[in-house]
Amino acid sequence: MTLAVVFRRAARRELDEAALWYEERRPGLGVEFVSEINRAVYLLAENPECTAMFVVFGLVAFHTRCSSVRNLVVLSVFHARRDPGMWQRRA
Repeated sequence: MTLAVVFRRAARRELDEAALWYEERRPGLGVEFVSEINRAVYLLAENPECTAMFVVFGLVAFHTRCSSVRNLVVLSVFHARRDPGMWQRRA
């Protein structure tokens, strides 16, 4: 079963901002970053009952437990060095 993926507005904005940040460092890097995030989200949507940790650009991108639900909701695109309280309040 593949889940429908829903990005919250804040998560989409964070993804866009992160992609722009990477793109400014090196042309093409922002596109590569978005591609890796999409790959990780796709794997979660394809395997909704997994316990997963995804590493994107050398950082832990996802560490989550999934269960059978109708949608995969992306709350945040979050750098591991930021305060987790920021995105945890979105749940």
